[in-house]
Amino acid sequence: MIPYFPQLVWHVGRFEIHAFGIAAALALNVGFFLVMWRARRTNLDRDLAAGLFLATAVAGTLAGHLLFVIQNRGSLLRVWQGQSSAGVALGVGIVATAIYFLLPDHWLYLDALAFAFPFVWMLVRAGCAMAHDHPGRSTNSLLGVRFPAGTRYDLGLLEFLLAAVLCLIFLALARAGWRQFLALAMIATGFIRLALIPLRLPDANATPVDMITFSAACLAGLAVLWLRQGTLGSSTKAR
Repeated sequence: MIPYFPQLVWHVGRFEIHAFGIAAALALNVGFFLVMWRARRTNLDRDLAAGLFLATAVAGTLAGHLLFVIQNRGSLLRVWQGQSSAGVALGVGIVATAIYFLLPDHWLYLDALAFAFPFVWMLVRAGCAMAHDHPGRSTNSLLGVRFPAGTRYDLGLLEFLLAAVLCLIFLALARAGWRQFLALAMIATGFIRLALIPLRLPDANATPVDMITFSAACLAGLAVLWLRQGTLGSSTKAR
């Protein structure tokens, strides 16, 4: 079983810097770097790609916080205090839909953004694992974390590990010349989020919004594969 370590906090004058905040900031910077890297590799407009990444990050953050406020009656102005994963997905989906209808090379830009997604996801969930803000059900598993109140799953840690595996898969596919990262990111995200629902605390069951959003992500990913006439085992045409 995994030991429990309190989240690291640094004090700078009157301000507190939490490990989660550092992980989130690092995630955005790494995501931006990877989008720029894919833009160069695929001959995309880097200024446009940068703007799209910024729009996606802002939309996901605002939508995630708005849904959190609706579900938990939190403070609308304190964006840093609470995010809903389903809300983030909805915000990102809105931007992705706009890109699809407004840009002629929409698939290429969406693939560049999707390539960076698992790396952003992994780093954000690393912050969640350090903050221990997603405790799950009690367990005797080797992946259980020894919380002060007992050993249980840390869902942030589990998502971090699964996202790390997805990062390795994306790197291997990129090295092989694969370009259809959008569909893979959507399917993997929806499937992982749905698969972890049974491990949540009994009083933290999935809401209908969660179920609908992540089921829709899986189905939309399959639809994207169909629209582009590609599968994981397809030829160069699908790439």
